[in-house]
Amino acid sequence: MALIPASILLLVLADRFSPVDWGRLSDVGQALGIASALLSGGALIALVISLRLQSQQTKVMQFQSMRAMRQELLNSAMGNERHLAIWGFAPWTSPEEIEMRAYFASVFSYYQTSFGLGAFPEQELRIVLRRAFESEDVRNAWGDIREAYAVTGWRAGFRRFAAIADECRDQALAALAENDEDDAAPQPAGEGPR
Repeated sequence: MALIPASILLLVLADRFSPVDWGRLSDVGQALGIASALLSGGALIALVISLRLQSQQTKVMQFQSMRAMRQELLNSAMGNERHLAIWGFAPWTSPEEIEMRAYFASVFSYYQTSFGLGAFPEQELRIVLRRAFESEDVRNAWGDIREAYAVTGWRAGFRRFAAIADECRDQALAALAENDEDDAAPQPAGEGPR
């Protein structure tokens, strides 16, 4: 702040000792004003971007914290079928089945969170899910918990996970049906197993 009056005083003193072209100085001042406005605008844009990224990072941290809390609660309920009933697992199901479904739910939750946060590339997710859906247990478990992953309240990446999982399940079922047809097809005469 002290430099502003000092620079004006220096200009006045300089004008006394040698004539100053005030028009030229005015043009330089205007050019500096434009540069200053551009720098201020750039700083404001950078601030807005920084605040937005910080807000997103905070949401991600909150989401991860809630997922971790969910996992801890689910882990502590694993040995108690009455506690697992609170999580929506049918109490008439065998304890082994409940534990298996709870584990599947945890794995699918991990997949969805990792994919939604961009830590699990889509191509890799598709490969893992297609292999997983070869198991009838995994397909049945997905059928039981699917609607929790397809609700509209999820952000786009998290919501897309359910669609990808459905596609991978359908592809696994189609591949299994194709294999069953190949196994059931009669072999031409003379071409039996060697």
